[in-house]
Amino acid sequence: GICGNTTACQCGDVLVGNRTLAFGPDPIFNAPCAGNGLDINTSGIELSCDGNTINGSNTGIGINFSRDTNRSTVTNCGLSAFDAGVHLDYNATNHFIRNNNISYNDNVGINVTHEANGTNLTRNRVFRNRGDGIYISGYNVSSLDDTVFNNTLNAFHLYNTSGVFLRSPFANESAREHG
Repeated sequence: GICGNTTACQCGDVLVGNRTLAFGPDPIFNAPCAGNGLDINTSGIELSCDGNTINGSNTGIGINFSRDTNRSTVTNCGLSAFDAGVHLDYNATNHFIRNNNISYNDNVGINVTHEANGTNLTRNRVFRNRGDGIYISGYNVSSLDDTVFNNTLNAFHLYNTSGVFLRSPFANESAREHG
């Protein structure tokens, strides 16, 4: 289905308009998602979870930015128990991921794929993911004041990147770069 603006969101929906999710009106909070939480395949979308958490069933993606989208923003969301908390697909550019709690995901907290350029990560808490906290293979990506800790593999994993700016604390973890 689709959601956004005045239409409530449930697991697996495609977000087509700005939305502040709320406990009660939005069924996405009622039970863990069996697949993806939400897909964003329209540019310029603003999503806030108003501090609430979207839970998965250890599969799918919490919030997926589809290929060729740009300038959308996700704020104040908890994303937990997915394969990936946030995934920015190939050529999803200039997105903003801010003030989110991303934890207990199976593979990665935030995945910025190849050509997902110009992504801005700011003041996110990325912790206790079973793989990397933040995996970046895009260009001109910034991580500003993100707190990244207690992830199984690396706080940051940089692969074949350039123009990446990190100004985020990470304790008792490594940062890995290759490619």
